[in-house]
Amino acid sequence: MIEAGLPPNKLKKALWKEDIMLKDISNCLISHEHLDHFKSANFLSNSSTNILLPKTHEDSPKINSIRKDRRYYLTPGKIHDLGQYLVLPADMSHDDVTCLGFMIYYKPTEERIFYATDSMFVKQNPKDINYLMIEVNYQQKYLEEAIKEKQMTRENMRRVMRTHMGLDTALKFLDAIDLSKVKEIWILHVSSRNASKEEIKETIQKQTGKVVHIA
Repeated sequence: MIEAGLPPNKLKKALWKEDIMLKDISNCLISHEHLDHFKSANFLSNSSTNILLPKTHEDSPKINSIRKDRRYYLTPGKIHDLGQYLVLPADMSHDDVTCLGFMIYYKPTEERIFYATDSMFVKQNPKDINYLMIEVNYQQKYLEEAIKEKQMTRENMRRVMRTHMGLDTALKFLDAIDLSKVKEIWILHVSSRNASKEEIKETIQKQTGKVVHIA
């Protein structure tokens, strides 16, 4: 599983709808310790799921709440063997916290996923990807609109742009990498105020010619 941002009750309901049991989740990758990615980490660790996350300089109370015997730290650039999966973490650029993206290789089918969210840009050039999962949080025109309507300050806008990837940056990233083996593109973390899901989906589909989903 990737991320643990749902509260425990919502997570259990979401898993139940997909006919997934908690006992079937051996590992959960967490990109960073912000609550919308971390909320159920303690709950999962108490349900015998290993929590794999970036190492920070000093463990916070949130990280210390995870069972020690279920807490594992990921090293960027090092391949971690998780049974049927190989995981290669990569540094992302988000705010003042350590944040990771993931290259995931599934041994039974030899397929690869690249996952990156909450990052101003992606500096990696992933290859032989079958499923691409990236953040597109905002569109510039909607940020400007929010400022005109006094729903956002310039400083807030600059912070959004420093900590999240916008559509223009995502399009440049998609243009720069080899998409020949990509089967699907999944768009993550779309702002309800600062972006249009329909416009983002249409724009990326037009540029890439790939099947695009909005998560």
